[in-house]
Amino acid sequence: MRIQAKRCGIPRDLLTRVRKPGEEVPDYSSDEVVSSDEEEQGEGEEEAQRSQEQAQQNEDDEDRRSDEEGDRQDDDAMDIELGGEREERDSVAGDTQPILEKHNVFSVMGFHVLQPFQVLVCLDCQYAVRPGLALSHARTRGVHRRKRRLPDTGEFAEAISVLRDAGEPYYKPPRPVKPLPGLKIRDGLICEKCRYITGNETYMRGHFTAMHKGFDLRSNTRSCKMQRFFEKAEKKGEDRHWEVLEVDDTPVATTAVSKYIQENRREAAEKRKNGPVVVRGPETDRDLNYFLYKTRYLQVVGKADTQFLYSKAQIPKEDEPWLFPLVASVREYVVDFAFDHLENMHLSTRRWLNTQKGELNNEPFKRRQEKSSVIAAADLLCRVICIVMRSLHDEIPEFEIPLTTRQDVTSGDFFEALEKGEEHAEYIHPFVLSLFTSTPGEEEEEGNSEPLYCAVSRCILMTTLAEDGRFNRPNYISTTLTGHQYWMRLAAAYEINAQARGREHRELMVYEEEFKYYLTDGMPTPFSTNCVYIRLVAGIVMGGMGFGTIGWGPKNEYVTLDGEVLRISAYKTGVCDIVDVIEKFFYERVLRGIRFKELEDVLNQMLDPTDLDHYLKDNPRNMSMGYSFLFEKENGFQKFEFALLEAFMNPQNRSEDIDFFTLNADGTVLWKHDAVLSWFTDDAHFNKLLASGIHLNVPGVSRGTEISNILLTNTLGGDRGLHVINGLLTILVTYVKQQSMGHPIGFVTKHACHRLTYITVYWLVIARSLARHWAPEMFNEEEVETYTSHVFVLYGRVITSQQLSRSIHDLTAAHVGFGFGIAQHRQFLTAVLMSEGYDLSKLAPMDEQADPKDVIHEMNNHSKNVGQRLYGGSLDGFSKILAIAAARQEDTSRAHHEWLGLGDRRGLQPGQTAYSFLFGETQVATTAAKYIIGEMQAVHEKSTKAAVTEAMVDFAPSMQHALVASLLETRERAVSSEGSSSPLIVVHSRRLLALRGVLGDPTATWKCVEQGQMAQLMFRRKEHGLVILPTGGGKSVGATMMSQEEKSGFTLLCAPFRSLYEDYKLRLHKSGIPWTKYPIRDPDRLASSRIVLVMVEWFKNSKFISWMQGWAGVEGGLRRVIIDEAW
Repeated sequence: MRIQAKRCGIPRDLLTRVRKPGEEVPDYSSDEVVSSDEEEQGEGEEEAQRSQEQAQQNEDDEDRRSDEEGDRQDDDAMDIELGGEREERDSVAGDTQPILEKHNVFSVMGFHVLQPFQVLVCLDCQYAVRPGLALSHARTRGVHRRKRRLPDTGEFAEAISVLRDAGEPYYKPPRPVKPLPGLKIRDGLICEKCRYITGNETYMRGHFTAMHKGFDLRSNTRSCKMQRFFEKAEKKGEDRHWEVLEVDDTPVATTAVSKYIQENRREAAEKRKNGPVVVRGPETDRDLNYFLYKTRYLQVVGKADTQFLYSKAQIPKEDEPWLFPLVASVREYVVDFAFDHLENMHLSTRRWLNTQKGELNNEPFKRRQEKSSVIAAADLLCRVICIVMRSLHDEIPEFEIPLTTRQDVTSGDFFEALEKGEEHAEYIHPFVLSLFTSTPGEEEEEGNSEPLYCAVSRCILMTTLAEDGRFNRPNYISTTLTGHQYWMRLAAAYEINAQARGREHRELMVYEEEFKYYLTDGMPTPFSTNCVYIRLVAGIVMGGMGFGTIGWGPKNEYVTLDGEVLRISAYKTGVCDIVDVIEKFFYERVLRGIRFKELEDVLNQMLDPTDLDHYLKDNPRNMSMGYSFLFEKENGFQKFEFALLEAFMNPQNRSEDIDFFTLNADGTVLWKHDAVLSWFTDDAHFNKLLASGIHLNVPGVSRGTEISNILLTNTLGGDRGLHVINGLLTILVTYVKQQSMGHPIGFVTKHACHRLTYITVYWLVIARSLARHWAPEMFNEEEVETYTSHVFVLYGRVITSQQLSRSIHDLTAAHVGFGFGIAQHRQFLTAVLMSEGYDLSKLAPMDEQADPKDVIHEMNNHSKNVGQRLYGGSLDGFSKILAIAAARQEDTSRAHHEWLGLGDRRGLQPGQTAYSFLFGETQVATTAAKYIIGEMQAVHEKSTKAAVTEAMVDFAPSMQHALVASLLETRERAVSSEGSSSPLIVVHSRRLLALRGVLGDPTATWKCVEQGQMAQLMFRRKEHGLVILPTGGGKSVGATMMSQEEKSGFTLLCAPFRSLYEDYKLRLHKSGIPWTKYPIRDPDRLASSRIVLVMVEWFKNSKFISWMQGWAGVEGGLRRVIIDEAW
């Protein structure tokens, strides 16, 4: 069979086959053919003579070209040079195009032939297949979508011989080329030094270590798209990739939003490449983001050069020899004290030093805090000290660092020691202590009305600047302020530790109380106020005068608010005050003063508890991605969708607050970036207030859980809670008047919950349409999702519901063993209750049938019975649930909230349960403090998380039954664990406790579902089992964990080879599990051992078999035999 080389139409300088080192490059003229070995042998001596003459002629031609072109060489081209005439290459270059060619033999097997390389390409795998493996690859099941028909053996052998003769394909283009058809396009890295390409960063690091030692990896590599022929390189063969050009994979537009994105995609790419072309209108203070507007930072900076301020706030370098020693000495002051002395302090001293973000992750005075975080805080302190010292050395133009008399005294000797290069460590602490516990005197404060007129506040301000002179984003500033808070608290602890030497414990406690006052209520600097603003936390607002101060009474028996005992009545008032803040912010900052009377009339009708003819219509069983009550036609909200956008673009409404765009000469609208970003920042701030308010007001099972997850899965900005929350957030199912469970009305409170729902729906209808419109105009168009009810905006970056759902999936998968997204959260706690046998169609057990009017009356008037009962809807109306059922449901809800980190068990008295303040009549429990402040904690309490994890593992096999049943119109009782028809093994929670005992980790969980099933199978001892898990899947741990539960008997653990045997010995020693090895030398030790370790060779020994049979079936004897690596 002859194959014409030219018919493929590809330049020969891009094609060759693998050549051995030193082998001459064959030459193929335009009329020459490539023959098989048999045909070449038949050509005879005459053909050989012609070949020899042709080779000589080619060599002469090559020498002539070399003389004419000089020494010019292209290394990349030489790698793929075939020889042949240059004129021939030029003549065929224009019509070159690799193609996938059908073949009468291979195509029915699922392969096409990639020409001109003559290699088989699997259409499913998108990789080339070597000829010798083609038949076995075609028989492989599970990876191929289409049916494979195997050809006749002789026909296949004849066809495949041609490809075998062709050899290994070789392709190394000197520059990026169009992708070869049929081969998979992958992401990769390319070395800029030598064009080495790989898809693995580890391999690239190894390449740089071997070939480019001393060069920086990141600055000499870039990402690229790449292809390769084979999925795996041959053993000891070269793993070769080549770079390909990116292909526009824009999907076909199917909706108006996707069409808009497709039409503007290239224009947006040019805009990002060349920079935005925006005509900026006049900017005002209200165009700033909310943090800068609230803190008045720009007013403080005034006319000062912010880039110069940035330079004055940096860590000193070696070119500042008088300040450079500060870096090491300040780090020593912070790090040594934090990791040495603080560990020995009294527990009560450390307890109040916890940061506001919680004890587990952010408690800075424990060894598990990463040292790098402590060093970062030390560097912040060093920057603050350097700012003051530099201001003493040379005044900062247009910017003053005001120092008090005490600060002048402490800084004088410090400054002098630094200038003279003398020992200065002893001056650090007195100066730091004076810096953050002193403010200017009253006479100085009256003489200067500037905001933040104190040294520490101005130094902190300078550390929040970016290199270009702009202020960093609020999420970055939040982290910076947390670091400043750390060194302040550490300095306080340092002082307490110094004062404690030689004192009695009682005196130390008095001193601690004084310092606590200094750091909280009595701290006179504006720093604490800024912390409140930057975290944008919803708190108790008393009389509109600001955030109340939460404290503890004697012996932690009660909570105080601004010094007064906090009772339920005050708590209710505080909740309403929170809603006051939310309403004010919504109308003033989000709507910018514009009101929509027609929409407000509609909402008032829907939420009025006395109007039984109008209600919000929502279908909580509709789990489709695009569904939202906002688009339910009967609600009539769609006509208001773009009302806010139209109002903002109405020239009559143009004002200081509403100035978002300017017009080109041709009338084109150009948005003012800073002003629009300001609106998004305000909107994000409102989201945080709203979400915090809903969590405080709605202790519900379903929607409250969804809100919590949405808040906790934000991974973009580092600050959990700045999502534009979608329709799932609204509290319609239980707390808002609606068509609920078949009944024509629902119920609603007349106070905080009603008002909060009103604002929430108002915002969702009006403001989110503006976000959806501006997102494609201002930000990353490719991330806008076509489901218009599920687009979120965070700091101007668009995040879709798919991304959000993926984050929630990852969160739940990490903590409960399997993941589920937004839609399943509506069913989560329902599934928990159903798995325990609740008949949710009636919400049994009931104590009496309730009249809906009575329910509304009790809720509206906040009767004393309301806090002690839960109400559930049924097909017949509303029912009151018995206290025991209410407690179980509430406990389940609270447990999940605490697993998410929204609960706070610190400070609980013995026997006291979390959130018990919700049902008290006189005073609020200690744990209410953090809860009332409304801090959204991202901390996972270990004990609660473990409890929920165990519960999830218990009902995991029936999870799908529960989810399906909960979606039916008539909800059926879930299949119990005992009678489950699921083929999966139900894993008891005790197995998880055993795992944690072996690993010594109270938060450990199963690496996979099969690991838990393996443990349950071994514990039951009812059947033999074969366990197959991947490497690292937890087989070996499962083999030893039974010893944690069993108090008698032993497990025979067989190791097939010596290295595994020694590894088991080491593990058993470390774990403390009682064990011994065979042969048994001490019979008494066998009685106390739970594991007997044996090498596999003993199974050939008749004495060992007899010994094993003798202990089988005996009480306290052999319970199971486990053979690891049973291959």
